[in-house]
Amino acid sequence: MTNKQFERILRLVRAASPPWLDHEAVAQEIWIAIWQGKVPLTPLTIRSRVIDAIRATRLPKSLGDLPEPEAPPKEKLEARDEVDHIMSQANLDPASQEALYLAFYTGLSPPEAARKLLTSLPEYKRLLSSTLAKLRNIERSNNGRPE
Repeated sequence: MTNKQFERILRLVRAASPPWLDHEAVAQEIWIAIWQGKVPLTPLTIRSRVIDAIRATRLPKSLGDLPEPEAPPKEKLEARDEVDHIMSQANLDPASQEALYLAFYTGLSPPEAARKLLTSLPEYKRLLSSTLAKLRNIERSNNGRPE
């Protein structure tokens, strides 16, 4: 992996996490796991590692204990723009969009998300898996990597 790829992971971690989290440590953990071949680079990987880091970190006792935000809002907007660009290229059907939304933005468990979509858990997982595979292929083609 290159420094550019690490910076991209760091931007996505910053966009997906609170300002008090050690973004560089989380990004480095993700980068090492990807480099070692333990996990693929997906939104789910980043989300899971951010959640793990939040759970492992004690929350500040008061707002005065919060450090200043490390990432300027512009970086968060750029990361969101990148995700929006990939999503616009995917031409996802409404069910796939809803599955992604439920998986990454609501905090629902997979069984809860499947119930909300009025489908079975295996069908929800299949839909989410195929949608993520489609997004990975688009991302790879945007980065010039073979699929």
